[in-house]
Amino acid sequence: MLEVIPIAAGQIQVPLPGGGSISITPDGTPGFGRSVELRGSGIFIGTALLDQIVVTDDGAKTIFGLEDGDSFYISGSGAVVFGNAGDDVFTGGDGDSTLYGGHGDERIAGGPGNDLIFGELGSERLDGEAGSDTLLGGMDGDIIRDRGGTEGDENFLYGGQGDDRIESENGNDRLWGDIGDDGLTAGTGSDTLTGGSGFDILTGNDFSSFSPDQAQDFFALEITGQFDLITDFEDGVDRLILPVGVSFEDLAIAQVGEDAAALDALGSFLLNEPTDILIRLANSGEVLSVLNGNGTGLTVDLISAEDFIDINF
Repeated sequence: MLEVIPIAAGQIQVPLPGGGSISITPDGTPGFGRSVELRGSGIFIGTALLDQIVVTDDGAKTIFGLEDGDSFYISGSGAVVFGNAGDDVFTGGDGDSTLYGGHGDERIAGGPGNDLIFGELGSERLDGEAGSDTLLGGMDGDIIRDRGGTEGDENFLYGGQGDDRIESENGNDRLWGDIGDDGLTAGTGSDTLTGGSGFDILTGNDFSSFSPDQAQDFFALEITGQFDLITDFEDGVDRLILPVGVSFEDLAIAQVGEDAAALDALGSFLLNEPTDILIRLANSGEVLSVLNGNGTGLTVDLISAEDFIDINF
């Protein structure tokens, strides 16, 4: 059974991930809907105004926001929260939660638990934080991040439609840009990066330093009509995943500066044209990927069949 407890001024302090707490505005504030704490299990539907909803215990709760921008503070496990319309704010805690943003520009922070987060419509900012999380962007350009985890975490970050910025930090993560021109940055750990359609920039470690992390990253090559730029491929450590039906013998690999046709085709998209390495289909000439060769120690003679693998997702 779900218990709904009205929150008065100073009655409750909600702990925030990383320390600190927040005081909840009491009922009756002009322009606000309900300020309540939910305990137990059950279904709760908010008002059409600005609700503030707090969960501090475990239990199977289904919570619906309505039309305005609501605030949800979820520190227990088992809650499923739907923001619906409005620019909502979700703050998760130690528990495992499922959070749906809805139709609006949401800010969703999952907290240290193992969370499932959906951005849906609008330009969202999704933060998984610690734990093994699944973050799914929506129809617009989103910022999707999973930071503060440990080496044992395994996260899945999916951009969806729109031009997305996707970043993970620690753990063995899978990043997928899907539709749009996306930027994917994985950090430490053994990661798999797939750009999807559009011009994508894939970085397996820290983009600014080009410092090898000696953790094996996997970069997926795709036949989409547009190529991806891989900024920090580590020879002998990382691997390039071949498209389905394509073998190493089907590829043409060359230093971009030695390929006049490639320079004409790629133009200003490249970071450092003379030193970058071009991978394309030999028969059609379609460019699959460009590997950054500036300051990385990577040269075309180092790229061999051993750098490629054929797997099915």
